[in-house]
Amino acid sequence: VADLVRIGVHHLARVQDGIVSFGQGCEGEPLLRSTQIAAAIGQIRAQQTNGTMNLNTNGSLTSSLQRVIDAGLQAVRISLNSFRPDVYAAYYRPTGYTLDNVLESVALAVRSGLRVSRNLLTHPGVTDERAEVEAMEAFLRAHPVTLVQTRTLNIDPDVYFARVGRPVEPVGMREALGRIGALGVALGNFTHTH
Repeated sequence: VADLVRIGVHHLARVQDGIVSFGQGCEGEPLLRSTQIAAAIGQIRAQQTNGTMNLNTNGSLTSSLQRVIDAGLQAVRISLNSFRPDVYAAYYRPTGYTLDNVLESVALAVRSGLRVSRNLLTHPGVTDERAEVEAMEAFLRAHPVTLVQTRTLNIDPDVYFARVGRPVEPVGMREALGRIGALGVALGNFTHTH
């Protein structure tokens, strides 16, 4: 906790609108350390009131997310590849949680007034499958997030389709992504071309 506080305070003392962000894709699941992160947020906020406290997570542990929200978390980005339980589980192979837990975490963050972003791992034939688009729309209508940030899932299509199933009724990526925008949810992609 002391190291997290030292780094967070150092950053926010120098960057007025800085972000202290816990968890990235290669660092493991930060909600497994929610007690330490909550303590760090509290201590950082005791010294610096500026900036944003952010968490990048798979959203698997809703009660742990609540702990961090209670400590002062302001923004969260939750990653997933699908709003359908079978497709989600086939790719993520979750242990001790399900897609329902992830979606419950999103709903909690929205209800709590956080800036909520979805990190949507996209793949043509899966993301734009009619059943997927309809599941996504239903969830986003009920729990409007601030941003859906698309990330290309760079995986061999044969490997991915073998795991999650071949597309039956794709509507096309333009239509699938356009339907997110039609819900009033911002759509972003931060892939760099060079």
